Amino acid sequence: MLQENRHYLLHSSFKEIKQSGLAGTPNEFVTMLLNELPETSSLMMPAFTYSFKKSAPGYEIFDVVNTPSKVGVVAETFRCSHNVIRSCDPTHSFCATGAHKNYFDQFTITNAPLGKGSILDKFAQMDNAYVILCGTDFSSFTLLHYIEYLAELPCLKYNPWEYLGVLAEAVSQRGTFVRTEIPGCSKSFTKAEKILVEYIAVNSIFHNTLRIVTLNVQETISLLLPLVKSNPRLLLCDKGTCKPCDTRHKILDTL
Repeated sequence: MLQENRHYLLHSSFKEIKQSGLAGTPNEFVTMLLNELPETSSLMMPAFTYSFKKSAPGYEIFDVVNTPSKVGVVAETFRCSHNVIRSCDPTHSFCATGAHKNYFDQFTITNAPLGKGSILDKFAQMDNAYVILCGTDFSSFTLLHYIEYLAELPCLKYNPWEYLGVLAEAVSQRGTFVRTEIPGCSKSFTKAEKILVEYIAVNSIFHNTLRIVTLNVQETISLLLPLVKSNPRLLLCDKGTCKPCDTRHKILDTL
């Protein structure tokens, strides 16, 4: 699954991994990945905590060392593994290990956590960057948030989670950081799969019931960016089905 001179961002579902028989525990799976990772390659996983300031008291304050990831047990196991570093972003941190882990400035906190200057931005600009979806569907495909940023969609300037009392500020032990762009809903990122399968080589392999999809980052951006620019609603849920997406539909309706 992991090849020489490549840089990977992996999203995974341990439920699917375990059901397939590939690994019986998260630690077994992560150990397998780390043993398989070539010396010339790097591996990243999201370690998102969504540590936003909220209108009600009692919200979480991000601690880069101790706050657990909220995007699955595999990502959390990876975060706690030897020789893995974590970035400091309070809402959308990433963990990395391997040949180029120090390429990512783990201390940078940007106004757009998945946009310009972010860890994801630096990853996307690397040669031979790939995303792996291991047992997950395309709703986990974080790179699509980055493509929305590249498309300069005006609706990204508006907070889609305000109805939940979420403010456009990230909070950590280092302080409070304003968010000028907040990632929205990803449920309809599944719409991108059909497009990608039709126009570029989407490499899928199976281990029993487990589907593992590998996508080249630059190919994905080159194909989807013009489509998102021409249709800003492409990756949004249908109107009336999703409050965060409805927030952005309303902004687009006024343009």
